[in-house]
Amino acid sequence: MLELKYVPVENCKAEWGDKLALMKRFEGLKLKTLNNLLTEMRMNPQFKDYVINSGHRTVWINFEGFLNFLRYRQNKRFKEVG
Repeated sequence: MLELKYVPVENCKAEWGDKLALMKRFEGLKLKTLNNLLTEMRMNPQFKDYVINSGHRTVWINFEGFLNFLRYRQNKRFKEVG
C-alpha cells in the first residue's frame, strides 16, 4: 500500500508547481504514480484545468486542485466499495 505524507512548505504562497515540487509536498509519491494520476486528471473534465502543459516537457500542477483530486478519488473508491 502506498503511503503518502503531506509536507506543508512554510511561508509558501505558490499555487502551482512542477512535478518535483509536488513530490516534495507529498513524500512517498513516486514519479510513475504521479504521471498516472496526472493522466487521470487530464481525462476528467472536473480536474483537467488543474494541469497545464506549457511545453513538451514542462507541466504545472495546481496544488489545491491536486489535493481535491486525491479526495475525489478517495470518495469515489469508498462509494464503489460500499
